[in-house]
Amino acid sequence: SNYFNHRIDQLIMALFVRPAELGLYVVAVTLATAVTFFSQASGIVTLARASSAQGHGAARVISTSFRMALLWLALSCALLFMLAPWLINTVFGARFAGSILACRILLPGMVALGLNQVLYNGACALGKPLLSAYAEGCGMVITAVGLAIVLPRWGYIGAAAVSTTSYTVTLLVMLFLLRTKAHLTLRILFGGLGHEEDTAVECLASPLSAEAQR
Repeated sequence: SNYFNHRIDQLIMALFVRPAELGLYVVAVTLATAVTFFSQASGIVTLARASSAQGHGAARVISTSFRMALLWLALSCALLFMLAPWLINTVFGARFAGSILACRILLPGMVALGLNQVLYNGACALGKPLLSAYAEGCGMVITAVGLAIVLPRWGYIGAAAVSTTSYTVTLLVMLFLLRTKAHLTLRILFGGLGHEEDTAVECLASPLSAEAQR
């Protein structure tokens, strides 16, 4: 579902917009998603380390990866926002200048997408692999409905806004699911482990520790 949700926008656009507009959108997506390589790698490390961690260790691994990914994404997206005109004109040529605005609109969505890559792997490490499927399902619905509404009037620029909205909602749903199903709150993700968080993490860690001892 993760891969399909990241491609459904282009599949739908291929049916309803001109090839030239689709080309501009693809260039914008290609450049914008470049900032997520660190969070992809961080997600893989999170899965490996959190799966083998004991007690509070899993939550701390996910928290550290989440904060590092957020810092990287914030800095890289801010830099790309400023450099997008130069990069697109230099690498792709002046014909693709129309991709600049779409790329900039996509950048907030890339922050959400990158954080989701860490959280999805974290959820798998905590024994909750279906949470990401639920979140991605919500994102797919928003993408499909949103594109049907905006494409006729706003074309690929509207599609960029829909994608950012979809990624952001997916992140919010994932955070809600982690809080309710895995006791992983925003405070824990941002490094706070007070008494209440200790208790919540212990509730989650107990079945994980039991499984590891089998």
